[in-house]
Amino acid sequence: MWCQSLVIMRYTLSRLLFVILPFCTVNLACGAGEPEQHIKDLTELAEKGDGPSQFKLALAHEEAGNLQLAVVWLRKAAERGYVQAAAELGVKLIMGGGVPIDEKQAVKWLRMPAEHGDAPAQYNLASSYVSGRGVSKNLEKAAQWGRVSAEQHYPDAEYMMGVLYGRGDGVPQDYVKSFEWVSMAAAHGHVQAKQSIETLKDVMTPAQIARAGEAR
Repeated sequence: MWCQSLVIMRYTLSRLLFVILPFCTVNLACGAGEPEQHIKDLTELAEKGDGPSQFKLALAHEEAGNLQLAVVWLRKAAERGYVQAAAELGVKLIMGGGVPIDEKQAVKWLRMPAEHGDAPAQYNLASSYVSGRGVSKNLEKAAQWGRVSAEQHYPDAEYMMGVLYGRGDGVPQDYVKSFEWVSMAAAHGHVQAKQSIETLKDVMTPAQIARAGEAR
């Protein structure tokens, strides 16, 4: 299925942000000291209500295997409006990582980063509207959120839009647009999209295939 458990890829946010954010991880020798001291230092700042520190502390606890504490600090940071924490918390509530699955709460927390332009969160929200998990099924809203994510070249969302246009779900059926979106997803490394291109060609006329090629 093209919306495999909404985000089987997990978000990889916790791993990615350890590279992107300007702070030392608990595993790198960059002056932070031992992991325990690093967590202690972050805790002091987090307990004062500093959102970035709360988020960093959540990631540090997750890296140390303390999933429940990680979720506690993610929630605190999300409640302070820290977008990245809300995005990660939403995924955990979908996947059940350190917290019981709660799809309604997942949608609530995903909406904030989605509205701030976070492409994975937008895709996850679109997937929720497709499946009706955590929110009433609404293919039009799925297409709206899927499109804004796809326009940021998020491969899963590009493929989603290809499927929606191919089926006519939430958007008018249009094989040319379907082919365009699926081709973009394939170009960005989406494995299933690569497999779907030939299937699409089987239902398209030569004129439609030519139009799709011209649009690319």
